[in-house]
Amino acid sequence: MRLLHVINSLDVGGAETNLLKLVIGLAERGVANEVMALRRRGELEANFRAETNALHPLRTIDADDYDLVCGWLYQGCVITSLLAPAHKVIWNVLHSLEPRVRESLVTLGCLNLMTSALRARAVVANSSTALTNHRERGLQAEDWVLIENGVDIEWFAPDAKDATVRSALGIDAQALVMLQVARVHPHKGHQELLKAFAKVAEAFDDVHLVLVGEGTERLRGARIHGLGLQRDVRRYYLMSDLLINPSRTESSPTVVLEAMSCGVPCVVTRAGASADLVGDTGFVTDFDVRAIAETLHATLMLGREALRARGQAARARVIDRFSDRRVQDAYYQFLSQTAEKS
Repeated sequence: MRLLHVINSLDVGGAETNLLKLVIGLAERGVANEVMALRRRGELEANFRAETNALHPLRTIDADDYDLVCGWLYQGCVITSLLAPAHKVIWNVLHSLEPRVRESLVTLGCLNLMTSALRARAVVANSSTALTNHRERGLQAEDWVLIENGVDIEWFAPDAKDATVRSALGIDAQALVMLQVARVHPHKGHQELLKAFAKVAEAFDDVHLVLVGEGTERLRGARIHGLGLQRDVRRYYLMSDLLINPSRTESSPTVVLEAMSCGVPCVVTRAGASADLVGDTGFVTDFDVRAIAETLHATLMLGREALRARGQAARARVIDRFSDRRVQDAYYQFLSQTAEKS
């Protein structure tokens, strides 16, 4: 089977990282993968070049050369439909559409094209919420498929705490550390979290907030450590007692699974599949400052031992349901069956 994947860019991001992992997994199963990025360069370009047969800039193709052409994210989906006939097109939508969230003009333009002028063989979403609201939006496809995100449970695994990371940040070994991993964007809830943390910090003099992601280097304050984009995120999971993902909108946040796999319990909002990911191992809050602050306060009051027990349960939940291997098996089976019918 030969596939072409079309994606916006090869920068570091959830969709790009998940595609890279999928390409590697599919190659192990005998699939030939090629990748076309709409924008040149990116932090992950060298990784993709090492794993794919070709890495094309945007160009026309001969659709007969491929069994299926897979679009990733909205721009990638639109370009895919312009390059190949509908019976070979797979749209991968990794975003949950929330009625109260204002989408960008680019996103709205792509969605309008996908509902009014384009059609796909199948739509694949990583959460039931995303699957439902894209169907309700009016996207046209023969099949609708749910394939949840996965995580490398061998790499993202509990390990001895690295005291050097805390030491470098001036954080005491006995302090409580909350972590957020996300680029700065209104949907990610940084401002709400900072306001909530200010309330929590009044009640706990030993709690710190570590922020990892593009743009977070500008978010610093008393016991607030904005570190910017980091290549090795795992070391920050391993130094933390709690992950907080206070997003306004999500589909299926990979960072939550990575933290859970490392044995770190998570506080999430009700966006997308977030609450389903954590189940009874984590904590769910509404997207507003007061609710986030109250949830964080109640969670920290449980103490480190209770949080550690939740983290162990989170790790077990990921192993049982969200491993990369399960995701790759499901996607390979879906692609194989679809290619046979096309």
